[in-house]
Amino acid sequence: MNKTLSTIFLILFIALGNYSFAQAPIGGKTSWTLEECIEYAKENNLQVRQSKLGIEGARINLTQSKADLLPSLNMGAGTTYNVGRTINPFTNIIEDQSINSQNYSINSGVDIYAGGRRRNTIKRNLLELEASRFEVENVENQIILNIITAYTNVLFNQELLENTRLRLEVTELQLRRTERLYDAGAVPRANFLELKAQKANDELAVINAENDRDLTLLDLKQLLMIPFDEPFEIVIPEIEIPEINPFINERSDDIYQMAVNTQPIVNKVQYDVESALKDIEIAKGARYPTLSLNAGLVTNYSSVAPDFIPRQGAPVERIFPPIGTVSVGGETLLVESLNAQAVPTEFVENTYYNQLNTNLRRFAGLNLSIPIFNNWQVKSNIERSKISLDNAKLAEKGEMLRLRQTVEQAYLDVRAAEKRYFASKNQVEAFEESFRMSKKRFDAGDIDPVEFNVAKLNFNNAETEFIQAKYDYIFKIKLVNFYKGEVLTFENEQ
Repeated sequence: MNKTLSTIFLILFIALGNYSFAQAPIGGKTSWTLEECIEYAKENNLQVRQSKLGIEGARINLTQSKADLLPSLNMGAGTTYNVGRTINPFTNIIEDQSINSQNYSINSGVDIYAGGRRRNTIKRNLLELEASRFEVENVENQIILNIITAYTNVLFNQELLENTRLRLEVTELQLRRTERLYDAGAVPRANFLELKAQKANDELAVINAENDRDLTLLDLKQLLMIPFDEPFEIVIPEIEIPEINPFINERSDDIYQMAVNTQPIVNKVQYDVESALKDIEIAKGARYPTLSLNAGLVTNYSSVAPDFIPRQGAPVERIFPPIGTVSVGGETLLVESLNAQAVPTEFVENTYYNQLNTNLRRFAGLNLSIPIFNNWQVKSNIERSKISLDNAKLAEKGEMLRLRQTVEQAYLDVRAAEKRYFASKNQVEAFEESFRMSKKRFDAGDIDPVEFNVAKLNFNNAETEFIQAKYDYIFKIKLVNFYKGEVLTFENEQ
């Protein structure tokens, strides 16, 4: 029995230990500030990580284009076994025999001039590397905007949840007081039932607020790629709301110019245009001649070589080999060729390495290629590059236009959010005073629960509107600051 209990406790301990390990907070923390959320997303977001791979690809392209300026160097080796009639490589006579031959080579080549295409390719790849870096920053900016939107939504729903809980507490206090008065016969049953129904409404409002808060928290966690069950909370900052529009003395065009100087998408499209210009120069380079240098070493081995072969570098003797005989006056005379031949004077034994050394050949050459007509390929490539340039310029104009429109919209949104915030602030103050007076009258029995609940509902709606207006105003201010190039944060975060 004791052994069974021990086994059960051991299993429970292991299970609880695994659960605790699985629930360990990321980085050993559960409370996150806005800056920590942003930094975590920049390091772990899949879109950001994918865009960073673009930098690595562009860096590889740049390195390769630089390496293309260097000479190439390649080695080769091969072996052949022939059976039957084939050419003897030493006598150049067709013979019927088996021949085993091997060959080895080392080749090197370099382009001396290629119409500037390689240099322009390096410049283009450098521009593309810079463009890819700004593309990463642009993706990070999009993630940052998504993070601050989700973070602000969590703050809004968290404050709304706290307000609904406070409303429920007020209703519960009022219900308990009314219940005592009803039990004492001081108020009618309708008053008690009306407040009981109001409590049920407030409890439902709390549940709805909790659900809304959890959903916005889920949105934020998904942006951070944190599992839903992972312990996670945000730091509730102390936010100072400006009494007047902080951009009242700035024009939208001023903010737009700041955005042009700070937003990475602007730099990205500008580099794209410069890269397209280099593509045209690369395409035009195909019109010019190409001059290249190549050199190499080649040797071979043959199994049908004679027992003795000429020594590499041996001196030669010029002879006139006989080509036949003639009979003159009954005497046979030898006829020699008029063309002298150079024959080696020293021989070495036919070993494997001696033969490779004897057959070693060296070569070097210059090659000049002059393009005359290539089926309009060069012209077509140039025209396509010009179209790509036009597309890049249109993309640049489009991004600049979208940026201006976005900044102008954000600028006007701040003004509208400011008006809404202060209007809702005045409204909530007025309804709060009205509710306070209604509560006194209800406690004194001067009004019925219906009238009291109407005043409470008006105050609750005004509070909700005020909270929405406050966080909308805060977010719109942050958005304009973002386009001004400022770091997104909430002041006085603790």
